[in-house]
Amino acid sequence: MNYIGSKGALAPFILSLATRFSGTLHDKTVCDLFGGTGSVAEAFGLTCKALIANDVEAYSALWLHQRLCGVATDEALLEQMRHASCEGIVCEHFSPLGAAKRGYFTPQNARKIDGARAVIAHYETTLSPTQTKALLASLLDGADRVANTTSVYGSFLKHTKFTATQALSLRPLPATRLANATVHNREGLALLGEIEGDILYLDPPYNHRQYGLNYHVLNAIARNYARDIKGKSGLGNYYRSRWCQKRAVEEELRATLRTAKFRYILMSYNDEGLLDAGRIRAIFEEFGRYDCASHAHPRLRTSKKSPKKETLETVHLLEKEG
Repeated sequence: MNYIGSKGALAPFILSLATRFSGTLHDKTVCDLFGGTGSVAEAFGLTCKALIANDVEAYSALWLHQRLCGVATDEALLEQMRHASCEGIVCEHFSPLGAAKRGYFTPQNARKIDGARAVIAHYETTLSPTQTKALLASLLDGADRVANTTSVYGSFLKHTKFTATQALSLRPLPATRLANATVHNREGLALLGEIEGDILYLDPPYNHRQYGLNYHVLNAIARNYARDIKGKSGLGNYYRSRWCQKRAVEEELRATLRTAKFRYILMSYNDEGLLDAGRIRAIFEEFGRYDCASHAHPRLRTSKKSPKKETLETVHLLEKEG
């Protein structure tokens, strides 16, 4: 999946810092509060004693669950999904078939996505939650590969790109099935008030662009409903993170550090964020011993016009007092 802020390439760097800062991971309980696609969570989970992974967005929580706690996809049902076709929320709201004629998917793929989602809904009461999530993750994977976007869903392209003209294909996704992992779909601060451990890893949004806005179409498919859809982009209600609000982000960071019942806290944040490194350091130092390390890596560019090819990622480290 094309995903803004993915830390797949940085996972070894992040784990090395965690080990250097807190010691061996084998006896540690680790929480990845903003799990995304699970690259860092999986890396921690293969080493630590216990892993807690979370993401507030429905599509991401499904992806996390399949990657960390999933099962093999039911091939017979996946085959039914491949052949199903009907008109539902994707046709109505995210394709040229709807009244607003939004071009996120071709009419053919919109029907196939709706058909596959209908198959999952039909069998959902007879499947385990884990089996249902495996099928949904495969559908999100297939839909994302034929979406007519630049990689996020803030808008669709005026002209249909080549990959969007390809027929929807559904494939079983690998399932690591970590016995030590649990996955949540919760608001971060609320979950932090209920858990504790040794290492907390934070990879929050950096800027004003909300993830619920950038991936609202995938959330609609995951939840099988689309409410209050309006405007050219078909945006409905979505979760608005305080990490994306200039006036709220400092207090959100401070509240997170205050609430966390973890001794060691690592936070990834880049040089394009709402908070500068100086402010982050000042807030971290309110709660204990501070350190940091930086790493330059390629920047995800949704347009060839974007001039900046690299971004500087800094991992801020806190050993919390008390």
